[in-house]
Amino acid sequence: MDCQELKELKKSLEKEKIKVQTEKLELSRWMRKDARDELIYEKFRDCVREQKPLICPDYIEPVHNTKAYALVFGDEHYGVEFEIRGLYNEIINAYSPEIFEVRMWDLFNQLVEFVIKDNIDTLHVFSMGDFTDGILRMSQLMKLRYGVVEGTVRYSNFICNWLNELTKYTRVKYQMTNGNHSQLRLLDGKKGTFEDENMGKIVAEFIKVKLENNQNFTFIENPTGYIYAQLACHTVLGIHGEVKDPKKALLEFSKIYNVPIDYMIG
Repeated sequence: MDCQELKELKKSLEKEKIKVQTEKLELSRWMRKDARDELIYEKFRDCVREQKPLICPDYIEPVHNTKAYALVFGDEHYGVEFEIRGLYNEIINAYSPEIFEVRMWDLFNQLVEFVIKDNIDTLHVFSMGDFTDGILRMSQLMKLRYGVVEGTVRYSNFICNWLNELTKYTRVKYQMTNGNHSQLRLLDGKKGTFEDENMGKIVAEFIKVKLENNQNFTFIENPTGYIYAQLACHTVLGIHGEVKDPKKALLEFSKIYNVPIDYMIG
């Protein structure tokens, strides 16, 4: 082997060495990120567990039912506060955290009547995203009573109590998908830049920890981030709804996941 060949061989070995080092650095970077995320969630769970625990209801025995039932809600935009007044200073429309809570308890009362009337032992509950209004643009600050973090904690506490009360009357299988308003627009990021940085994850952890001892409650987490369930032999997909053509999206989701989807809720 001559001198030139040795140089080429050395060069090639150096390249391979750099490749291995680069892969190790990238792996270490991802491991650090995952470790940080896990640590944050662990600390968050510890904080939630230190709160006053919920009083869980008595266990409800499951029964065979040929029907399936789903409650669907979303776009709560918790934290928004506004009033629209007419020519005579009358309130035409208004919204606030208190109005949201009144509406949810009204929904609860209607739902309990329905559960008792139809003898529903298991209810699917789908939360469709945008529980908060977020801070996507400066103009929203004028309408928000709470910041994103405080609003998230307040909403989480409310929805945990609401779900726990519901499990006094029926078993609940809960699923949720994140919305665009609960995204954190970090470093002046545009829409969808940091899709995984979403306060919906905090709400999910909150619910899982607060209701972990409730035997009538099941939190179903889908790795895709969407809602998926089989209701009385019908497949149902739940998304927040940011698609231009729902009919086309339904077909595309069916092809991507190789599952026939009967209904898509957004």
